Amino acid sequence: QEYGSECPEPNTNRVYISYLDSVRYFKSAPEGQRTTVYHSILINYLDYARGLGFEHGHIWVSPPKQGDDYIFYAHPEVMLQKRMGLLKLKEWYEKMLIIAKDKGVIADFQDMLDAYKDIESASDIPVFSGDHWAASIALKIQELKNKEKELAKKKGGGHNGKGSKAASGSGVHADIKQEEALLNQIQEEMRSMRNHFIVVTLAEQRQAGKRNKVVDPVPIMSNEFVDQRSSFLEKCQMYHWQFDEEVNAAHSTLMLLYYLHGMHRTAAAARQKAAAADLAARGLGGAGASSEQQQRSRSSKIEMAMQDWTQLLNHANEAAASETWDLPPEELFLRILAQINKSKRDILQEKYNQCRDPSTTAATRSVFIRVLKRIAESFMSCLHNMQANRQLPNAAASSAAAPAAARSAPAAAAARPLCLRLGRHRAGARRRDRRRPVGGADGGPVRRVPRR
Repeated sequence: QEYGSECPEPNTNRVYISYLDSVRYFKSAPEGQRTTVYHSILINYLDYARGLGFEHGHIWVSPPKQGDDYIFYAHPEVMLQKRMGLLKLKEWYEKMLIIAKDKGVIADFQDMLDAYKDIESASDIPVFSGDHWAASIALKIQELKNKEKELAKKKGGGHNGKGSKAASGSGVHADIKQEEALLNQIQEEMRSMRNHFIVVTLAEQRQAGKRNKVVDPVPIMSNEFVDQRSSFLEKCQMYHWQFDEEVNAAHSTLMLLYYLHGMHRTAAAARQKAAAADLAARGLGGAGASSEQQQRSRSSKIEMAMQDWTQLLNHANEAAASETWDLPPEELFLRILAQINKSKRDILQEKYNQCRDPSTTAATRSVFIRVLKRIAESFMSCLHNMQANRQLPNAAASSAAAPAAARSAPAAAAARPLCLRLGRHRAGARRRDRRRPVGGADGGPVRRVPRR
């Protein structure tokens, strides 16, 4: 994220790096140069930002947890087994910044506690989109307000005119106390998280109180696939663009380029035109008939999925009611697995195989059956919503306005496989998207999108 000279204080002229991600397919001669390359990319970006007029950079150091994907969907197994810890990752960044300082790219760097030890107000702390502090400070302010209301209620009761006047007279004093309490809480949190945030000084101010003017000659280019980290990751999950194996990574990269350059729209238009021409030649009513066929195909896939999940839910309910905890038939379970993303699929398959072992206790099987039941309930709710949403376009298709609605439906909708996935989206709890660089001693960062 980049905040230029037109952005108000305290965000003026600052850049923010919250997520980094990589997959270990980079090869070098001599070997073991991934870190060198990744460091060079970051140093050159900081140099570029400094050249534009940015004065400070902020880095969020937060290694991903098990199962986290920051940017790329599905990482190689070796990266899942060997991950950087917090201190190792911070050391990785600090080595990069030391090189940058030696080259004169940056002036200095320090942790956030040292950088903001003399602040006088919470409003002096830069707040970035999706940043930890954006949610943390807002939460602390709300908690202090709630405490103040509770104290007022305890002291209150019936307020006469005198009491109201006294209360208004002490309002300024209460605000000062609240600000002091907020600052104390923030500084305490900075102290406990001092390894998580690095503040980089790119360039000193030329004159006291006078900011550099950021001038970027490159116009902003927008694309729905890469405008936000979360949307990029969701698209990769939706289309199964995985990076867990080299062959999958190569295919996913080609598909990303295909979509980034808008070639999918050109191909879809060509398919629509060819289908319309074919139907017109056979006298089947053109694009309207083609769209109806697509709608029917998609609806049938939803109905088939609903049958599988309904059967699984019924089996789980029966197993729970009878307390036999029998596993679902393998054929049904495999059909269910095909509709779940790979990371969850492997976990469920492992648990299923474990529960098939005769030595497995009933308690273990009962936990697994209850998990399957919750998953089935969640998927059934999602499928019902999908079915309900599709009824509106279907109803419109039978009306006089149907041809226009049908022509607007994507031609590729019917061809897409119906594949739902277990949601692991944590935006909201701690939107630190908690994903950060992962890598070995020579491996570059893999990073998350904050979970808050």
